[in-house]
Amino acid sequence: MTARELTREAWLELRQGTLGSSEAAAALGEDAYSSPFRLWAEKRGEIEREDIGNRRPVRLGRKLQSVVVEEFAEERGAQIVTDRGEVERILASDGACEVLGWVEGKEPFVRSTRYPWMTATLDAVAIDTFGRPMLVEAKAPGFRQLAKWGEDGTAPDWYRLQVQHALIVVPALVQVGVLVAIVGGSEYREVVVERESVPEGAIVQLERAFMDCVARGEPPQLDGSDATREALKKLHPKDNGQTVVLPESAIAWRDELDAVAGARKAAEKRERELKTLLEGVIGCATFGALPDGSGTYSLKTTERDGYVVAPTTYRTLRFAAAKSVTTSRSNQ
Repeated sequence: MTARELTREAWLELRQGTLGSSEAAAALGEDAYSSPFRLWAEKRGEIEREDIGNRRPVRLGRKLQSVVVEEFAEERGAQIVTDRGEVERILASDGACEVLGWVEGKEPFVRSTRYPWMTATLDAVAIDTFGRPMLVEAKAPGFRQLAKWGEDGTAPDWYRLQVQHALIVVPALVQVGVLVAIVGGSEYREVVVERESVPEGAIVQLERAFMDCVARGEPPQLDGSDATREALKKLHPKDNGQTVVLPESAIAWRDELDAVAGARKAAEKRERELKTLLEGVIGCATFGALPDGSGTYSLKTTERDGYVVAPTTYRTLRFAAAKSVTTSRSNQ
């Protein structure tokens, strides 16, 4: 008898009270698209979690997941475990992990018995050529993400944390997690994460502190990320006309804001002065070449048709580095 089937809705409900592997980076402040505060507000039900399931990249990612897993198996000569009973036997081998169910009949949703607030949804379990089980985390990012997936094993930190979190959840029998990506539909990338390299103590401590904040209703430290600002806008869409007394630290915030604003104004003023100097020297010419050959400024005339506003003619100062300089700098 295998674990029960889980609809997507039932899975989301179960995950709401725990910290899943795909949420680990956000809880630790390492997610490029989320933040501790945003995740906290979602976990508390203060704001609605954005449903991105119907976005094309997400839909395609789900569809391509099996393709990525199959490609990994072919590249490594590994065997993907498809029998549910065998997957559950592996995951329950030492009692440190329990299978709560199968998401839409495909992926095992597991929870740590040592840290019951830690869960993971596994893309696949595989057996390597030596008969050892390992986790497989499959990704299918677009070609624009290629620079973040190096052939030397580099990958976005938030994906690495996802695999590290999952390795903490699953039993000790599973010593390796493999992050696999087919970038842009053709470039194969693979990152191996060994259990012994996972800083389990630090991750558990930080994640537990986050979940304690959720339980107490105490928000984590705010940061300046777009995700946090968007969450605050959702949480406080309108003002109520009241006045709150700010903390003592707000005085220092004001002073620092004034200093930052002053520095920005000074920088903007200097930027205008430098551009004016360049435009003055270029005069009626179209281009201005630097004497050391490192690049050229252009000051071309642009005409804009008049629609609602009156037609205008203006020039834009742009800089293009010399190709040889660009190449040498990129190789440094």
